[in-house]
Amino acid sequence: MDEQIKIWQRVRGETPPVIDGLPGLAAGALARAALYAALARQMQGPGRVILLQLQEEEQLCTRCIKGIHRMATDTAMHVAPVATSTENIESALRKCYGQTLRALTVFDSRVNDMEFGPVFGILAAKMRDHCCKLTELMGILQI
Repeated sequence: MDEQIKIWQRVRGETPPVIDGLPGLAAGALARAALYAALARQMQGPGRVILLQLQEEEQLCTRCIKGIHRMATDTAMHVAPVATSTENIESALRKCYGQTLRALTVFDSRVNDMEFGPVFGILAAKMRDHCCKLTELMGILQI
């Protein structure tokens, strides 16, 4: 019965479909994970450690987004692997910072979702932490 109520709410436009935009969010997280892995191969010390943490957390975000999609639709989400670019570290970090801010905005806008709000809240907190780590990485480059 709950499923029928959810369907009718979505048909009537009473609640936005939770799956809108999820494939793009998952693809972005997967792309950032791949880029962080590539950048980690170029750095040593604390910068490398931070990049590897970011990589793992972006993979976690991808898995959570795919899990939300599966729970909401009973179908698996397929996200294609992406090729990483060979840009310099500083421009890559700037690009990732902008993408992370956009993901944060989307996750924050969904924290009141009745079913998945808590997950979106955790993902938003992770994106806030990623912004901090990205600025820390930029500071490391200045040394």
